[in-house]
Amino acid sequence: MRFLPTPGIQLPRRALRSVAAVAIVLFVAGCGDATGPVADGIGNVTASGAVSLSGSGLARQQAFGTSMFQVLIMPRAAGPAYGWRLHIIGFAGRPAVGTHDFLGGTEGLTATLYYTSNGSTRMFKSVSGEFTVSSYSESVMKGTFRFMAEELPESTTVQVEGSFAATCPPPFSCI
Repeated sequence: MRFLPTPGIQLPRRALRSVAAVAIVLFVAGCGDATGPVADGIGNVTASGAVSLSGSGLARQQAFGTSMFQVLIMPRAAGPAYGWRLHIIGFAGRPAVGTHDFLGGTEGLTATLYYTSNGSTRMFKSVSGEFTVSSYSESVMKGTFRFMAEELPESTTVQVEGSFAATCPPPFSCI
């Protein structure tokens, strides 16, 4: 798996999916504070190619210090047999307003589309494309994305695009 930062160390897909699932649960669990729930962000995603989908759902953002951030877009309700989620991660801190390339690895931005059908999950990693931040504040980041993603080892591809207004749930930091 070429997106891992340490050469020679490969984690099985099952382990990567487990780590991603735990991160998502912890991330979405912080959707409110003592004063009440945070206004939901919204994201829209379309994909064509090896899989086809068009949907909208919850959009969240989170920063991890100054070196990493994430945007997560997922349907508000999905069953175990069918669903999708889009995970965009930046390894060089929160991107400024403007257009940024999906580079993959630990050098910049990378995106992963998880698509589940009939209980089987497929994972598509970005290989090229752009992530545009149109505006952001302490609580909301807005923008668009368009990228080509590849499923390994099959090398099937999917074109993914969409938009988002991702909110930051307390107690997470987004600036």
